[in-house]
Amino acid sequence: MKRMMLLLTIISFAIALVACGNKTTDQGTKEETDIQPAEGATNQEIEINDDEKVNEDKVVAQINDIEVTGEVYNLIYVQMKIQLNQLGYDINDLDQVKEYAINRLINQEMIKQDAERIGITVSDEEVTSEFELFKSENEDQFQTFLDTYHLTEQTFREQLFFEIMHDKYIESELPTIEITDEEVETIYNEIKEENQEIAELEEVEEQLKRELRDRKGQEDLQDKLDELKKQATIDTYI
Repeated sequence: MKRMMLLLTIISFAIALVACGNKTTDQGTKEETDIQPAEGATNQEIEINDDEKVNEDKVVAQINDIEVTGEVYNLIYVQMKIQLNQLGYDINDLDQVKEYAINRLINQEMIKQDAERIGITVSDEEVTSEFELFKSENEDQFQTFLDTYHLTEQTFREQLFFEIMHDKYIESELPTIEITDEEVETIYNEIKEENQEIAELEEVEEQLKRELRDRKGQEDLQDKLDELKKQATIDTYI
């Protein structure tokens, strides 16, 4: 599976939960729609200090009748800071990192709850199988990551559980995305207007299809999350 290709596949999963700009919801929080690099920002070494983390047992949010603790938030915060850094964002703006992390946490829990509601399950065997494969392929990097950010294997397994559930949920609940030749040609011509050195269409066609499919998938998922949030009770405590 694609999540096995690189360590950061899970660490900065994006699913679809990260997109561009911020939109205010009925709950008064911002949603992630495409996170774009901030002008003038530069990549830098990532550090997570103690002030950025919260107590693992602290309830950071209640989503419907489910309490989400600091243990979950801390891992998502690390994911978010890494991803923002990769995109060139100014990660010294800790309030912004925190806000994105909270929104990702909410989105993740909304998907999890809806997946459970419709009967999607993930077995311990599925998680263990992927965890062992992932760990064996990335053992040195994996342990370094855990040590650097003071995370546990159990926390990582819980995030992997969500990744598997997320994939099943997408397959079950979102429409199959079809990309037409006309759509590919349109986006190719738009890119070519700005970059005359782009390869011939035949050479980049599959890549453009994947990007268009990902974009539409993000939009479909965001629409689904909007519907779920309208019916949800969401309170945050950090």
